[in-house]
Amino acid sequence: ILRSGVCRAVLSWFETLQPKLVRRLQLAAEAGQCVSLLFSPQASEHSSASLRLALQYSHKGLQVSILKRRGAWATGPVYLHL
Repeated sequence: ILRSGVCRAVLSWFETLQPKLVRRLQLAAEAGQCVSLLFSPQASEHSSASLRLALQYSHKGLQVSILKRRGAWATGPVYLHL
């Protein structure tokens, strides 16, 4: 689906993410010009993903922490008030 070019975005949920799988999905998404969002309860330090976010609920709202992004260092958390 990612490589085909028929979808603009694909959301996937995984219990665990293997680095090789993440890389294969990333390359397929780039080939098909598709956005691929992978959700997992597991945080991986060694991921080829372009953007890695951590979501956590806090008393201030939903805390979004940028763990990795292209072109710059990660910044402090952002709070989304729900």
